[in-house]
Amino acid sequence: MTFLFPIFLAGLGAILLPWILHRFSRETPPATLFPSTRFLEASRAPVSRKKRLRHLGLFSLRTLFLLALCLLFAQPYCSTAANRAKSQANTFVVVDRSASMQAGERWSRAQSGAAEALREGASSSAAAAPLNSVQLFDMASTLTAHGELSSDLSLANAALRDLQVSAEPGDYGIMMQQLDTLAAEQELPVDVVFISDAQRSNLPLQPRQLRTQNIRNFAIQSVADNETNLAIQGNASSTDGVNVAVSLRLLFSTTAEKFADAQVADLIVTAGERTLASEQVTLQANDPQAVVLEDLILPSTDTDFLNARLIADSTGSADALSIDSSINIPVQQVTPVVVGMRALGTRMPADASLFLRTALTTDAMARVVSASGSGAALSNDAKHWILFSEVDESGDYVVTPVVEDLLNAGGNVMLILQPSSPESDEPDEAEDYIGSVDVAHPLALGELDWQHTRIYSPVTVNLEPNDRVLIRSGQGLPLIIERTRHDGQSQGNGSTAGRFLIVTDPLDGIASDLPLQEVFVEWIAQTIQWFDANSAFPTTLEVGESVSLPANAQLLAPDGRAMQSLADASKATRLLLKEPGIYTVVTGVSEHTIQATVAWEESILVAIDNDYMAKWTRGELSDSESTASENMDATADELGQRIVASGNALETGSSPSAAVTSERLGRSWWPWLLPLLALSLLTESLLANRRLAVRRDGL
Repeated sequence: MTFLFPIFLAGLGAILLPWILHRFSRETPPATLFPSTRFLEASRAPVSRKKRLRHLGLFSLRTLFLLALCLLFAQPYCSTAANRAKSQANTFVVVDRSASMQAGERWSRAQSGAAEALREGASSSAAAAPLNSVQLFDMASTLTAHGELSSDLSLANAALRDLQVSAEPGDYGIMMQQLDTLAAEQELPVDVVFISDAQRSNLPLQPRQLRTQNIRNFAIQSVADNETNLAIQGNASSTDGVNVAVSLRLLFSTTAEKFADAQVADLIVTAGERTLASEQVTLQANDPQAVVLEDLILPSTDTDFLNARLIADSTGSADALSIDSSINIPVQQVTPVVVGMRALGTRMPADASLFLRTALTTDAMARVVSASGSGAALSNDAKHWILFSEVDESGDYVVTPVVEDLLNAGGNVMLILQPSSPESDEPDEAEDYIGSVDVAHPLALGELDWQHTRIYSPVTVNLEPNDRVLIRSGQGLPLIIERTRHDGQSQGNGSTAGRFLIVTDPLDGIASDLPLQEVFVEWIAQTIQWFDANSAFPTTLEVGESVSLPANAQLLAPDGRAMQSLADASKATRLLLKEPGIYTVVTGVSEHTIQATVAWEESILVAIDNDYMAKWTRGELSDSESTASENMDATADELGQRIVASGNALETGSSPSAAVTSERLGRSWWPWLLPLLALSLLTESLLANRRLAVRRDGL
């Protein structure tokens, strides 16, 4: 028999109370006067008997009651052959292999911690039980298993020694869901030990993704230290092959997040051995800064890419993560996209056309050409068109045969619907908002910030069966629609038909405030890029993302090696970008460059605060939880010590129910003590009352 809370056995000392009560209690019989004794001389009678415990039955009941009460609080359980098997558990040891683990000594500490976790997971908590099974996983962009569940650590230790830290990003929400799915497939309970730097930027947007149902215990071992990092990202473009503009984003990040001193760094941009720009910048902790370098002169030789790097000043902190401090930036030769604009059967709306022209010409993204009339053929100078058409009260609008011919020839159309009657200059008081966005669509509307947009009176339109609504208002009204061609061909699936978008917002600044929001320019730019990318490859991707290659295309890594064999290149495929640098896609007629960068989230070294991490390990997170540190008055050193100490404080984090654990270990006997306590208390009361009744009678 074993006790879950043996400390309560100290209460057995209370058994002395009944013994003291019965041992030293005195019962002096009442004195009765008798006439014949008045004339006798008083004398002291000698004591010749020994004191003995009286009322042994009552004494036994009281002792039994106290004993059962102590055992009830100590919760005894018995370990049998059946429940000793239940004491076994499978242990998953997960090592974070994301890019931020390259900072400082994090990776070496993670490997040491994983080796210790494997040893502890394979040990048995019951002497008669066999060794428990363990399995090693690593977490980067996906969760990867190494070997099978086994009590033999040789394979797991060998795989651990061969593991290398990657440049891919991590996502704790995806990891927890995958672990929960694996735990549900196991017959034995599953414990998880997660060894990571616990980066805040790797948390999912919805904290409920961290909750699990099939993991018994979840523990985090933090390997983060109070480190600093310099990071840089950017792009370069040229319109004439001589002058180049470079847009950069700079970051100085610290684990402690707040109260750190500013960092002075040298920003250097070079083309080959020639330095194009060099300046000193001052960066505040965890506050990204944008820098634009214009009118840089390219060298006379052909320049395919520039190099931009941040170097920490000698008086500042060291750069613990060097993988994101220097990048190669392809020089994009920018040619403005020609976009046509025309009204169909109506006048050109002045406000909407002004808003659209302003957005299109921002950063020389596009050149707008106008056309008049509704029946004339559209100019061949433009492949992409923005058209305006009125909608009647029934929700119908006019699409001329000219537009049908344009779409069938591979042209792209954004149709802006206009109300048939003029709108009031005052917005409707019953304002609406952006309710849902189709984040799976390749237009990537989910990456834009729509939350400040307010909608007052969108145009009502009749939907067709194959329409795909990309954005709806809070009341469910369609705002942006992708329309499938009438012949069954859908835009963007490899067919020759062009892409057809319908916008129910007149874009006049009255029906909604969308044209006045910052997201408007980003949305128009993204739409034109989507129109212009029917067969093009992306120019920038993050490490961990994949690129789709058509048949007979080859992808060259930054070091020039081919990433697939000739046999594999004969068919369409997708390849994962696992390291930063400039990749080259070689097709039968051209070459395309793709810049792969370390995910910006991996450069932010801010760690999860203690309160959030404790709730995570206990499974108590809700979607209202904030990852911000609550105590903002602490000094930088105190905050850093708290973050570093979080690994030691939370290494034994577990689920909140200790009773569940005890039930897994053995059969609990405490429920049987309750009727015994009740019976002994009832019997003791009856006997004690009877004894008091005898004494009241004087017998």
